[in-house]
Parts: sequence; C-alpha cells; structure tokens
Amino acid sequence: MSIIDDALKKTQADLEKKEKKKKKDLSIIYGKLRERQNRQEGVGLLQMTAPLTKRKKTWYKNVSALLSIFFIIAGLLFMVLSKLSMKPDLPDQISVPIQATLSNQTPSLSLQKNIIPSKSDKLKLVPDSGVGIVEQYDKGCNYDEQGKYKEAAKWYRKAAEQGHVEAQTNLGVMYSKGRWVEQDYDEAVGWYRKAAEQGYARAQTNLGLMYEKGQGIEQDYKEAVWWYRKAAEQAYVHAQFNLGLMYSNGQGVEQDYKEAVKWYRKAAELGHARAQNSLGLRYEQGQGVEQDYKEAVGWYRKAAEQGHALAQTNLGIMYEEGQGVEQDYKEAVGWYSKAAERGSDYAKDALKRLE
Repeated sequence: MSIIDDALKKTQADLEKKEKKKKKDLSIIYGKLRERQNRQEGVGLLQMTAPLTKRKKTWYKNVSALLSIFFIIAGLLFMVLSKLSMKPDLPDQISVPIQATLSNQTPSLSLQKNIIPSKSDKLKLVPDSGVGIVEQYDKGCNYDEQGKYKEAAKWYRKAAEQGHVEAQTNLGVMYSKGRWVEQDYDEAVGWYRKAAEQGYARAQTNLGLMYEKGQGIEQDYKEAVWWYRKAAEQAYVHAQFNLGLMYSNGQGVEQDYKEAVKWYRKAAELGHARAQNSLGLRYEQGQGVEQDYKEAVGWYRKAAEQGHALAQTNLGIMYEEGQGVEQDYKEAVGWYSKAAERGSDYAKDALKRLE
C-alpha cells in the first residue's frame, strides 16, 4: 500500500507541478498578450488624439468660415434691401430719359435772349465780312420773343447763312423741334455742325446729342462723347453733365465713376441741378468717391432748392431714413410734398405711407 500511495503522491505531485507550469506559461502568454494589447491601444490613442486635435481646429475654422459667409450674405441682403427700400435715386437718367430732350440740354428758343452775348462778344461770333449779321440775328431773337416763330426763322436763316453761330444753332433747334418749319433732323444736324465746327459749345453739345440719339445721323456714342468733350472743355455746363452721364453709363467710353464724378462736379459747381443730384447720388452710393451721406445730402439739397423733383425725393428719403441728417419725418414729408407737386409718383406714394 505504501508503494501505491507513494506512486500516487508522486503522480499527483507531477500533475501539480505540470499544472503550475501550465498556469505559469499561460500567465506569461497572457501577460505578453496584454502588453501587446496595451501597446496597440496606446498607438490607437495617439492616432485618435491627432485627428481629434485636427477636428477641433477644423471646427474652429468652420465656425470662422460660417461667420464670414453669414456676414457676406448679410452685406448682400443689406445692399439689396437698400436698393429696394423705396429708392428711386438710382442714376438720374432712370427717372429722366438718358440725356434730356433738347429743351433740357439747351435753352429753349424762348430763352435765347438770356444767352445772347454782349455786343462786343457778338462781333467775335461772326465773320469779319458779316455786315448786318448781328442785326439780322437780333431781329430773329425779337420775333422769337414775341412768339412770331415764322419771322424768327426767316431772320435766323439770313444770319445763319452768313456764318453766325448762334443763328445757326437756333435754326437747328427749330428744325429739330419742328417749330414753324417741318421737323427735319437731317437739316438740324447740318446747322448744328456748321456752328460746332466753328467751336460754338452749345452747337457742339446739340450735335453730340443728335449722335447719341441717332437723330438725323447714325447713332454713334463715341462721336457723341467727342463733341460733348469739346463743349465741356469750354466749361459749357450741359456738356459737362452729359459727359458725366456717358462715363457713368459706359456709353462711348469705358465706364468710369471717378471720371463721371469729375464732370458732374464741374457742372454741379456751376449750378446745374441734375448734375448736383447725380453727384449726390454718387456720394450716397460711394461710386467714384468715398461714401459720404452728409455730402450726398448737401448736393441733393442744392438741386432740390432749384425745384429738381428727383433731388427733392432723394432728400426726403435721406430725412426719412436718417442718412446724413437726423431722422425727421416732418422734414421728409415736406420734401416729398414738393416733389409730389412736380409729379413724382414715388413722392406721392411716400406721403400716403407716412400719413
């Protein structure tokens, strides 16, 4: 029995020894696996840390980008709303056809007496051999003043045929308007050209207008600009304004708001109401000049005080919106009323809105 017992004890001891060794081996293997797992998790953590950091930065960048987009959209909406907020004060030519009619560009025939030069100046406007030309022109003006246009045309023609530039221009206006002569744009262009080629600014302006409108001649914006410039350089206010419009619209020249402002200012400083309104608009919109609402109000006021309906409307808008002036609905109504009396539909609607 003792031998058997000893054998059993030895066998059990061997088994226990093997079991311990197995457990030890398993422990070693498990430890190595765990160590490997820990290393893998560590690498994974580093890999995840970098992207998380990047994502954090990207998140901030996205916020910055979103804010930029928001401000851009807000700016665009503001510009759109500004233009749609009852503003008829887009370029002057929107309310009035591009380049006014001849009566707006040049003094009407009934006002010719107001621009007749002094006697000493008259002599410079006619050829040296023009004996009696001044008297003929004066007779034409006198009949024109009395409303006897047929007689006026007869005497203007007598002086015009001898080279009197003002008579040539007035005769051109009569043909252009069909006043006591059959309307004939070709004939009007012919007389304007005769005076224009002698350097007479008013005729140069009217000839430029005929080129711009394509009346009596093929439409040619570049040629119109050329004649406007000729007259504008002589400080003829209507030509300066027209030249400003051509630059503003990009007709016959490359669009250039700075150049437009330059010519508007020259005409505005000489008291031209439409130029004053247009200059005010450029200041309000910041085109060709730095945006300045106070300056815009100043020029609108100058034109408005001359009875320019669009400037009165624009000034009313500035008071209503408090741009360049303290907001004042009473003052806005006052200017809208003046403009409405001159037929401004916008001003009439504004008055109903503010009642």
